[in-house]
This record gives sequence, C-alpha cells and structure tokens, in this order.
Amino acid sequence: MDCAAHSRSMEPVINLAAAKLGNSLILLDADFKILAHSTIFTIDDPLWAENIRLGYCTYEFVSAVQEIEAVKNAARTSDPVVVTCYASPLRKLSSKIFIRGNFVGIVLMLEKETPITSMHLQLLPVISSAAGDAISRYAPYLVPGNTIYQKLLYDLLIGAPPEEIAPAIAELQFSMHLCALSIQQSRYLGQKHLKEDVARELVRIQPDTRFTFHENGIAALVPLADAPGLSSEMTEALEDLAAKEYLRIGVSNLFFRVENFAARYAQAFRALELASKLCPEERVSFYSDYAFYDLLDSTRERERLGLYCHPALGLLSRYDHAAGTDLYHTLEIYLACNCSIKEAAQSLYIHRNSLTYRLECIRNLTHVELNNSNVRFLLEISYRIDHFIRRDS
Repeated sequence: MDCAAHSRSMEPVINLAAAKLGNSLILLDADFKILAHSTIFTIDDPLWAENIRLGYCTYEFVSAVQEIEAVKNAARTSDPVVVTCYASPLRKLSSKIFIRGNFVGIVLMLEKETPITSMHLQLLPVISSAAGDAISRYAPYLVPGNTIYQKLLYDLLIGAPPEEIAPAIAELQFSMHLCALSIQQSRYLGQKHLKEDVARELVRIQPDTRFTFHENGIAALVPLADAPGLSSEMTEALEDLAAKEYLRIGVSNLFFRVENFAARYAQAFRALELASKLCPEERVSFYSDYAFYDLLDSTRERERLGLYCHPALGLLSRYDHAAGTDLYHTLEIYLACNCSIKEAAQSLYIHRNSLTYRLECIRNLTHVELNNSNVRFLLEISYRIDHFIRRDS
C-alpha cells in the first residue's frame, strides 16, 4: 500500500508483489482485460504472452476458463484457487479482488520460477486485498464499466459469437444507422484521462454514444439516426475534441447492425494506422478515405505493387529528373481537379496557357488520352499506389 501511495499506479505494486512471491503476476479486471502485469520475470507462456500482447483475453478463452471446474466451483471470496488447463503448461494460482463487496478483478500468479507453496496460498489473498484497496484509492478508472451496453460492445470486440449475444441485442435499442470510432491518445496522458475526461466529453458531444475501452483506447458506437454518415457538425466537434485532448480519432464506414460493430471498429482502427503513415497531422481519419490503401497494405508481395502503376508515371518522373520540369506533379493536380484547366492552374499557381503547354508535353511524352475516363481512372489509382509505396518504403 505504501508503494501504491507513492506511485499511484498498479505496475510497481504488481512488480513488488511478484518479487515477494517469486513468480510472475497478472492483474485482470472482471472481464479478463489485462490491467497490469509484472516484468521482473519473463512471461513466456504462449497463451498468457499472447493475452498480454492483445491487452485482453478473447471471448473463447474466457468462456473456456469459466468452464474449468475449479473456477466454476470457486467461492465468492479471495481464497486462492489453483487452476490448470490443457492449453497452458503452467499451473496458476488466482485470488479474486473485491471493492466494497463487489467483484472487480483477479490477481493471477503463474507457477514458473517458484513452485506453489503454503506461503503463496497465504500471501496471494493479502495481495489481492491490497490491489483492490489500491485500485479504489488511486486508480478507480481501472474498474470496468458495468452497463449492459458496455458489456455487449466489449464482448463483440473480443469475439463473442453472434448467437450467444443475440438475446442481449434484442433487449437493447440502437439507431437505424451506426458508425464506429477508435479513439487513441496522440500524447499519452494516462488511462485516467481517457476514461474520465475524454469519455465525459464524448458523451457531451453525442449523448447517445455507447462505448467501451479497448486496445488502450475508446471503442465507441455512434448513432446516426437516418443520416448516411457523421454530420459536418459532429465531425467538427470531434476535430475540436481531438485537438483539445490530444487524440486521434478513426471513423468507420456506415453500418446497420450492431453485430457488425467489431468489424467496423477494426475499420476505424485501420484508418488511424494508415493515416499515421500517409497523413500524420490528421486528427480525424475516415476509413472511406483509406480503404484503397488498406487494400494495398493487404498485398503480400509489396514489391509487386509498382507493376500495377500506369507507365506514364515512370516516364514523367524520369523526364522531370532529367529536364528539371514538373510534369509528374502537374498531371496529378490536373486529375485531382477533375481535369479543370482553371482550377488546376490556380492550384499550381501558373497561367492557364502554361498549364495547357505542360499538358501538351505530357501527351507527347506518354501518348495518354486524358479524354478517356478509363485512362484517367488508371492514372489516379497509379498515383495513389505510387504515393503509398513511397510512404511505406
């Protein structure tokens, strides 16, 4: 408790407890999300190493654990329980954590460095009691939300089968149109900031937003009523929130069934990953803007991507390098301006006659027919591929 009072964090407490026990410790909440784990001993058990990497235990894993006899028959106390399962080579010793009589989590010890002894059986309940006290005093934000919406969204994210959650969905009300958000910190201000300040502001912006906490961020389900996407006002509010609270926000495509929340959240998360490479200054990123890049990123043979580019780009790039011209960029802007001479000239800060001359040079060099819609499409796609390759290399 003295350690918790000084650090106001659970990691030092768990490491100190692991040193006392001579084994690795893992702190989980009631939903089997990893809250903290010791680092003084290497956790190389494949199952728990993967759980720690994810930051949570999958729905399949949790369901299997709850079917273990020792777990099913465990009393509602902190009395230690020895757990074994076929999927892990190590025995585990677990003790439940309670805060004011409410079950909030588990302290789990992995038997590796030191065999389980009577000392462990006596000390682990003391540690779980101290962990509960420390959480309630210094880190109450670690206690998971217990609303039925939060539970449902979290179960979807960790892989709950549709047939098992259908009864819960049937009892709840959802908007006709939905989108998912992935909210991550651009500057790490701690989970307390995310779970208290950011969550409060999110609900203020859109009161009917449902959310849970996942992958060190917020996974939110936003109701859109019958709109086809986020309104400009909501987008602006999210931009302001991201700037004020040091966040990056990914936005999924529109969807209609809450059962698809996990897949759409994955879209929002991918939008953030791709935007960090392609537009690192962007605060709010829409998956619809990055779907093509997601397709490119899924290509196994990355070196082959360049083969799909229109040969005109290579010709223009080499000519620019040799002659000191800017034809590659000129064609890109011209296409981006829907082949408008006026708009492209303004964007390039050149006279219309100069642009016309450049376009004639481009035709002579590449023999492309810019009046052909299919050619324009292939050129636009090629520019995207080329930019992606350059950013990815």
